[in-house]
Amino acid sequence: MLDRPAVTLQPNINNSRSRGPVALRSSNPEDSLKIEMNLLSDPLDRETLINGLRMARKAFQQKAFALT
Repeated sequence: MLDRPAVTLQPNINNSRSRGPVALRSSNPEDSLKIEMNLLSDPLDRETLINGLRMARKAFQQKAFALT
């Protein structure tokens, strides 16, 4: 643990519009799936995450989070 108070704020997208394919790698059922998540491929997802990061930055600039 840290020797001082700490907090974590992690913006995320709960209902992502980005989509990617899922495919079989081979006919072997033991092989893992090929998953391409295409994270942040949708412009609205990128905008949503950027806005969340801006909100987090603004929150951490408040006096309540200042180190004394």
